[in-house]
Amino acid sequence: MRIALVFPPFLLPGMYNLPPLGILHLATIAKAMGHEVKIFDQILELKLGRLPLGKGLYGAAAEEILRYQPDLVGFSCQCTTLIPALQIAKVIKEMRPKIKILLGGHGLWDGEEILKRFQQVDMILGGEGEEGFAELIDRLERNRGLKGLLGLWWRKDGNPVWEGLRPLIPDLAKIPLPDYSLAPPVEEYVKAYDLETPIYIVETGRGCPYSCVYCSESIFWRRKVRRYPVERVLNLMEQLYHHYGVRYFLLSHDQFTSNRSYVVEFCERLRQKGLKHISWYCISRLDTVDAELLSLMAESGCKSMCYGIDSGSPDTLSFIGKEIDPTLLLKRVKETTSLGIVPTLSFVVGFPEETKADIEKTLELAVKCKNSGDVNILLQIPTVLLGTELHRRYGDSLVREVDSYFALGIEFEVGKRLLEDEVLINAYPKLFSSFYNMRCKAMELKDLDLIVKCFPILLDLYPRSLALVSLLEGIGLPELFFRFLNWWKGKTYKDYQYLTPKDVQLFFRGFILRAIKPEERDLIKEVTSYEAIGNWLMSKGNSTTQERVRIYEESIPKISPGTYVKAFLFDMEELTIKLKEGRGFEKPERQMTHLLFKGAEGKVEISKINEFGYSLLRLFNGRRSLKKICRKLYTNYGQGLSLEGFCGQVMDGVKELFDLGFITLVAT
Repeated sequence: MRIALVFPPFLLPGMYNLPPLGILHLATIAKAMGHEVKIFDQILELKLGRLPLGKGLYGAAAEEILRYQPDLVGFSCQCTTLIPALQIAKVIKEMRPKIKILLGGHGLWDGEEILKRFQQVDMILGGEGEEGFAELIDRLERNRGLKGLLGLWWRKDGNPVWEGLRPLIPDLAKIPLPDYSLAPPVEEYVKAYDLETPIYIVETGRGCPYSCVYCSESIFWRRKVRRYPVERVLNLMEQLYHHYGVRYFLLSHDQFTSNRSYVVEFCERLRQKGLKHISWYCISRLDTVDAELLSLMAESGCKSMCYGIDSGSPDTLSFIGKEIDPTLLLKRVKETTSLGIVPTLSFVVGFPEETKADIEKTLELAVKCKNSGDVNILLQIPTVLLGTELHRRYGDSLVREVDSYFALGIEFEVGKRLLEDEVLINAYPKLFSSFYNMRCKAMELKDLDLIVKCFPILLDLYPRSLALVSLLEGIGLPELFFRFLNWWKGKTYKDYQYLTPKDVQLFFRGFILRAIKPEERDLIKEVTSYEAIGNWLMSKGNSTTQERVRIYEESIPKISPGTYVKAFLFDMEELTIKLKEGRGFEKPERQMTHLLFKGAEGKVEISKINEFGYSLLRLFNGRRSLKKICRKLYTNYGQGLSLEGFCGQVMDGVKELFDLGFITLVAT
């Protein structure tokens, strides 16, 4: 039998930029059983321009599949990509009615409703797919009928039939290792997504024991946690490292750190294998790690991870069903960033029972986390996924006003969804609930939408300023945010949704200096200046590499691109430490400090320098020779030295600054 396994079109930066692991598992099984199988990663095809955007997308996607002349087409769907799968399946059925269409994937499906409403779908395989898929294709090949095939929805005499849950695979080690030769070439992903190195997913386990109201993950895996043997995981990583040049791995399991001994074994064996150049990412809960475990993970190549923090409000955490000590959250984030691991922190605002105070606590925690170190903040409104507790409670009262994060990705026509997709979404609210919203008693949905879309822009660029103004003025962060939006709109006449990082860089400082009391302006002016310099250097992205040269007295030095020096009225280092520690804040006394900023490779390094270093660097403007600079500074800084001796010391310092890339030399 000839089988096409399809990853339907999807278009969202940063998502699905690597081979689809789920259908790779199924393709491996089908190949081993003697079937012809081909993977169609239509997300990759779309990115490479092989499929067109716009109204012709679904027809072109169907034609691509039909050229393979399959007997069975299986679509792997998530909540959003169910729409493209249905549309492509419809075209396939119209052109080749005898082809069998199968839906599956990581989601909770209302199989009865789908089979009733969409005649283009023949079967739906729910839950864990490997064993059920193997049995299905064997039965289809042998024409043995589908009755009794656990996990399957199908039609009998035109009516939907559910054959019941299939037991979970007790031992994940029995699942064959994925055959990556069946996936599109790794070079295509590197090219399409402009990756520095190939990135692959490696599954380490399945399942979650918790009961968060919004999550389909724990229900899908029936709140049971299973793990692959550590040795199997590492052998696969080693194979991908040597055969495909993979240097970065996404470890797939929402509860990677829930078993401490498993993580310790993984890290220790990885180091024993000598895989020193491998970096990896994982998903974790803050209450399943500590400083010791995080240190071991960092030493073993963990570069980033995701924490689902959700909320800064104990009441909201209780509503979600997340039993975690709120006082632990900031502590764990600090421990993570101090080790050089960059965490993505996920927050959710806008649950139905939330108050304005709950939302404010979440934004306050997000600001504290941002000031605690190098973190990425993901702010969302709740998504109502089929089969979840949220869907059970609120599925009958959904409204459609704004898009949550999990409703994005199928905007295929000039940033908007195709009309035919909108018709489907509007026709079946409960089936396509991820495109709908729950009302929140604290705020209008349009205001929540502005917070999740625009507040992170301010947070990325001016986290210290936000924290200080809120503390000094006693203004809640939501109120401060909306004041800025209204002020910006009054200046630009733009709609709120079009706020960009450039807008924030141009207008935020002016707004803040007008919003603050006159007696606080000197401090806020310095803090916003400090952050603006960092933002400017980050945007320039300069990294200076220079050949060693001999430096003479007649050499003319100049500050390198990506380097900046400035004097501040306050000790910015101490101020940053106070904000990072979350201590009570009082306006500090003035204390002149001099800072040297250096931007390189997407980061900004900041060093405290003395008054002489500041005065010296300020003279490196590309117009004076070192000899003239030494003479100018000698009167103030050369006490106890001859001019020749002073110049010698300056020359030594200049050579070090040149070697570090802080200065360059003007050709003469």
